[in-house]
Amino acid sequence: MVRQALNVFLATAAGGLIFFAFRWLWRQSSVIGLIVTGGIVARALLGLILFWVSYLGLPVVRSLQMGEGFWTVAPDARAYFRYAAAGVDSGLWGMYPGDSSPFYVKTLAFWMGAVGVSPAAGLFLNLSIYLAVCTLLVRAYRPQNGWRADLPCIVSVAAFSFSPVLLIHGTQPMKEDLFGFLIALVCLGMLRLTRAMIFGEPAGHVRTTVAGAVLLLFGANYCIAGIRPYYAVIVWMALASALATFVFMARMRLLPYIANSVVVLSMVWVAYWQGAGPGYWGPTFSSAPSLTHAVTGLEQVRRGFIQTGGSTNMVALDAPTSAGPATPLPPKPVGVIAHLKAGTIGVAAEFIPISALKAVRLISFPGGRGLLPIADLDTVFLDLSVLISLGLVYRRRAAIGHRLPFVVGVLCLSLFSMGLLAYVVTNFGTLFRIKSMIGVPLWLLCIAVAPNGARVTDAARRG
Repeated sequence: MVRQALNVFLATAAGGLIFFAFRWLWRQSSVIGLIVTGGIVARALLGLILFWVSYLGLPVVRSLQMGEGFWTVAPDARAYFRYAAAGVDSGLWGMYPGDSSPFYVKTLAFWMGAVGVSPAAGLFLNLSIYLAVCTLLVRAYRPQNGWRADLPCIVSVAAFSFSPVLLIHGTQPMKEDLFGFLIALVCLGMLRLTRAMIFGEPAGHVRTTVAGAVLLLFGANYCIAGIRPYYAVIVWMALASALATFVFMARMRLLPYIANSVVVLSMVWVAYWQGAGPGYWGPTFSSAPSLTHAVTGLEQVRRGFIQTGGSTNMVALDAPTSAGPATPLPPKPVGVIAHLKAGTIGVAAEFIPISALKAVRLISFPGGRGLLPIADLDTVFLDLSVLISLGLVYRRRAAIGHRLPFVVGVLCLSLFSMGLLAYVVTNFGTLFRIKSMIGVPLWLLCIAVAPNGARVTDAARRG
């Protein structure tokens, strides 16, 4: 009885925080407030409908139902919920660190320990994280409550609010919302770090800013490594690319800049090492990680997708000719041209509706019919939102100023993710779930053209 009363109290407190964040967003911009209202209503309504349809086994798209409130479009949700529910009883420290996405499972277990154990707790957690992402984004952009000036931020908030893949997975105990929140933290840490190290902003507080940004990057990358270890490496590569690109533009002397960069990158790598746990070494690392081991590991993961099969495992096809119909390509690329072709087909699957690729006989897979309309809609949404975001950033590029290293880092995050997923992931169901990591960094690019940036840059130049 005491525990249930505590759950009710903490759930009410969490609801109160959501309400205050919601009110704050409305005060910053009425347009953004309206969009966030739509995002909340869409998540809550869709989540409750999906939960009760599956829980009661109603005669609605039964082929996609898993029962108990779960759906096949989010197949990992049931496992995450059961791991987390067991963790509530055994305690967070008693959970096995090698479980799938241990940081997310522990976060879900902590949340359910606070608000109550239920599949619907995942929806509540994701709704809270969604508000947190919007709050971070708006706080970094600082809108002026005018739709023209705030358009980049409006587009970004709308992308987070109505992305089909985030909407669907947000209704289930899935890690996508938490992962997007961690990407936002990484990007904000990268913004503060690069401005402070390269341009010495804000004046007089460089050391404090660098220390805070490094702690932010360390903490966020530690958490990311506990969900998807490979993305923590991508974060490290993107940060290294941004710091290396502007090495000769830094205001501090070359050797101190290089030394500081090495220290920062070492800390971010340690965050990956500690957060990934057993995933740091992986099954392919017999001694210490190296480039050769990494390439071998990518090949093994790709081969694993192919050998596992499944109804949505994509088979690349040769184009049909007058001599005959399309035929399957070998599962393992041999030679540079074959590797490039495999990567090109992967990129096409990321940005071209899968129904179109199947129609032109570029790829083939037997299942996923219930997923295809949603997946096609998500692909079109991703394409449009990314193109609009990039177009707005380009048109307002004069406002970027000293945030250019941040732009480079964010673009690297997205491009490295795109290349990795395009080559490694041959299962379309998996690609549908995780390709939002390509779009999320690009949606955060709006911070680079925030109207407050020009004032900060001008003040720094005068100083």
